[in-house]
Amino acid sequence: MNSAKKIVNVVKQKILIVEDEPMLLEMLVDLSESFGFDVLPASNGQLAIEILKAQKVDIILSDINMPLVSGLQLLIKCRKMNVTAPFVFLTGNSSIDTIIDAVRLGAIDFMVKPFEFEALEKVLRRVSVIAEKLDYIDELLNSIGKDVAPQTHDEIENLRRQINLLKTMSQGES
Repeated sequence: MNSAKKIVNVVKQKILIVEDEPMLLEMLVDLSESFGFDVLPASNGQLAIEILKAQKVDIILSDINMPLVSGLQLLIKCRKMNVTAPFVFLTGNSSIDTIIDAVRLGAIDFMVKPFEFEALEKVLRRVSVIAEKLDYIDELLNSIGKDVAPQTHDEIENLRRQINLLKTMSQGES
């Protein structure tokens, strides 16, 4: 069991960073790499969608206000694509209504621009733990689901929905 934990800890989590301001994107990539993440940068929401079609990510860090595909549109598209990675938004001037919409759609946290590097690290580390736990639960549900009756499949899907709801509520853990 200890060896399994060591293997899990060695694997870097993938974070997709979506930011349309090139200098801020570069800074976020550098910081996230220094925090120990594998980083996939995207300069807009449409590129992020293409990346998500090709590979799984553990965390999504995205600007809200972007041309082409906004952060909220990206979050909606992710959920339609069954991408369940925790979603953290960066915002400089979003309205309270936009933030409420994001929470209702499943955003797990927010960073207000400009932000302190330490605050970003704290949020990403907290969300990283949540992502690990959600992946573990998902693996358990998948392994249980293989050998159970159809009624239990419905119960498992209900549990998945409850877990996704908990993702949204976990914002209050800070």
